[in-house]
Formats: sequence, structure tokens, C-alpha cells
Amino acid sequence: FGLLLNAISENRLAPYHPRIESVNDLTCYVRYLWNTVLSESLYPSLHGLGVTLRNNIPNAITQELGQENWFDHIWAEPERKVLEEIKDRLTRQRKSLDIGQIVASYSFGFWVSLLNRRYENVLWAKLLKPICPYMPNRERTRNTLSRRLNRIHKLRNRVFHHEPIWHRSHLIQNHEDLLETIS
Repeated sequence: FGLLLNAISENRLAPYHPRIESVNDLTCYVRYLWNTVLSESLYPSLHGLGVTLRNNIPNAITQELGQENWFDHIWAEPERKVLEEIKDRLTRQRKSLDIGQIVASYSFGFWVSLLNRRYENVLWAKLLKPICPYMPNRERTRNTLSRRLNRIHKLRNRVFHHEPIWHRSHLIQNHEDLLETIS
């Protein structure tokens, strides 16, 4: 058991052993395993949302602007820099610079960042309804969707970076929000 705990590392297990509690190493390890199972259970939903965003947002932008290479024209500096990095990487890998390759190369965080205020007038005045057709009208605002996706993004990062989620009091609500956002 000691070798297993050493392999995982004291730093990795520290969040499962709060200083205010007197728990043994086995309890700490069980919490770690429980966290792994919880994280694993969220993978399909997080994957589904990632794919949904990655397909719906660019499809709606292409439809609205009537051009496939929209990504060359609308970005603020942070997103423009990401685009250049993606194009450089694809070129080095000898992959095509078509929209499918570029869209697939953007991170989940990138799609969430498009809901920032700086794109309110450029994108979201016309795109919220095509992207979120089933979202109730009173809730269908860039700000509401941005807040929700940012909360989900934080959860996603914790899950995908193997960080603790086991103690989150709103985990069930987070999952419901995630499923509702996909729909």
C-alpha cells in the first residue's frame, strides 16, 4: 500500500486529506479513487458538449457570414494569436489548413472564450438562436450562456487535469447544467 501511495504522490493526495480532519491513508486513497470514478462518469457529457460546441458554433458562423474562412476575419488579438499558432502547427505537421482541421484544433476553452463580451455585437446578436434553439428565450443571452459555459469549463478542467471534484457540493447541479447545455 505504501508503494502505491508513493507512486500517486503526497502532493496529489493532499486534497483528499484535509488538515481539519483526522483521516488515515486508506480513507485518503478511497477518496482519490472515488474522485476518479466521479470524473470518469462526467467524460461522456463533457465530450458531448465539446463536440456540440465545436460543431454548432462554426456551422452557425459560416451560415451567418456566408463564408467558410470566417476565422481569418473576426478575431480579437488573443484569438488571432491562437489561430496563427494552430496554422503554424498544422503546417509543421503537413496537414491541410481547411476549416475542418482548424476547427478541430481549437480547445474547449477557445469556444467558451467566444462568448466573452468582446464578441457580443460581432457574433451573438444573430447566432444565439441557431446555436441554442431550445434554450428558453428569457435565458438565451450571451451573458447567461457565457457564465454557464465558464462554470462547466472550470469543472471540465478539473476533471481532465485529474484534480479533485469529489467534495463539490454542486456537482449534481453542474452535471444537470452540462446536460441541459448540450440539449
